[in-house]
Amino acid sequence: MSSLFFRQGIKSLLPAIVVIFLFACSTLPSAPVQPVKSPNDSNEYRYITLDNDLQVLLISDPDTKKSAAALSVSVGSSDNPEGREGLAHFLEHMLFLGTDKYPDAAEYEEFTSQHGGTRNAYTSLQETNYFFDINEAFLPEALDRFAQFFISPRFDAQYVQREKNAVQAEYQMSLKTDGRRGVDVLREVMNPDHPFSQFSVGSLATLEDRPGSAVRDELLAFYDKHYSANQMKLAVLGSQSLDELEMLVRPMFSPIPNKSFEHDEIDIPLFPVDSLPMLVQVEPQATLRQLGVMFPIADYRSVYKAKPLSYVANLVGHEGEGSLLSQLKAEGLAEGLGAGSGMAWGGGALFSVTVTLTEKGVDNYQRVLQLMFAYMDMLREKGPREWLYDEQARLAALSFRFKADAEPINYVRASATGMRFYAAEDTLRGPYMMSQYRKKMLVEVLSGLVPENAMVTLTHKSVETDRVSKYYHAPYSRQTVSQEQLADWQSGEGADTLGLPAAN
Repeated sequence: MSSLFFRQGIKSLLPAIVVIFLFACSTLPSAPVQPVKSPNDSNEYRYITLDNDLQVLLISDPDTKKSAAALSVSVGSSDNPEGREGLAHFLEHMLFLGTDKYPDAAEYEEFTSQHGGTRNAYTSLQETNYFFDINEAFLPEALDRFAQFFISPRFDAQYVQREKNAVQAEYQMSLKTDGRRGVDVLREVMNPDHPFSQFSVGSLATLEDRPGSAVRDELLAFYDKHYSANQMKLAVLGSQSLDELEMLVRPMFSPIPNKSFEHDEIDIPLFPVDSLPMLVQVEPQATLRQLGVMFPIADYRSVYKAKPLSYVANLVGHEGEGSLLSQLKAEGLAEGLGAGSGMAWGGGALFSVTVTLTEKGVDNYQRVLQLMFAYMDMLREKGPREWLYDEQARLAALSFRFKADAEPINYVRASATGMRFYAAEDTLRGPYMMSQYRKKMLVEVLSGLVPENAMVTLTHKSVETDRVSKYYHAPYSRQTVSQEQLADWQSGEGADTLGLPAAN
């Protein structure tokens, strides 16, 4: 959803004695937690859990000019019912259009825009995130309107066709976006039984009413099942004190029903058995020279203190002497390189390496792959090194210590998402933590970065294609890698130039 929202509210400054009285009369479901913060962070924080199991991060910044809030729901396009592609995204659009308490569908957007704010939302594979900012004095009224979307949304039938048209327009606007086109190709070559193989955005065709199946009825059933307080995380930033913020949030968000909904892990393999290694070639709209290599691996997000994927990604992506990129540049094959977890879900992940090629690199992409896999072989042969891990951990700690301030709306949005993965005390530092060196886990990650487990994608105007993707009409081809080709990737030629980074 791309609409903007701004809100105002009247700041409530209650006398301290009233605050104390009200807190004495309320029963806290659990003790509040103070997340560990950066030494240079002047904000105050409190992490609380409401009676309905909704977890909330309160952020007090007395100097802020903008207040902001975000609510993350652990539901996304992978939860769409079979045959209803785009339903989660369509729900995101419909949610903002009036509630029982504030029935006017336009009132929320008007209120926020009149008071200097913005509103937006996005739907990803396993998350829908709603967020807004507003001039700092108007947070209470804005929060009250925001909370009602998760308590008593109307989903008025009169707006169904309008929002279906909005989803269709969003889909059509992205038809020439190469990122979307690449995902569409990935969707077609992966396991069709995997939830991620669905078309996520939706269209008039996927959202049409069908005999005995009106899309609004399915939307209501989807909302009733998935939008549960125990699957939500809320982050609120305001100029008020923590006590004042808590007094705002508790009565406003506690009525959200807890339906005790729990997701099952996705135990379906991302790619069909025996389909890897795979070579895919995609013809882009823009001028792109790109080689991507993706490896399906385990989901390591729960071990965020160890961050095995960060360790490996930092080594694959480093640019100093002995690095993969330095050798690719020396041979005139590449201009840049990035590595990391490209996609993750409850049950698995993808580790991705993306190389920006030169024209010579396009013509010699097999050599690029040869060097890449030789570098992975070198990492396995030398094995994990604790001193390298410790260096990365120190750099991450410095990044946390001196992290730059973010705009309030971006800060709450990222915080609400992060709350899905980090313990309460680690909500702020979780992305920076590398405090658990686990050699066995690092060996496990490296064991999956082999040619036999790779999906290779070459994106360039000159590639040969023989089919077109269904939704974004991207020309592409797909072929199984021959044993001769695989042997060439594994030849290791030129590996003597590759090595680990020098000690910092």
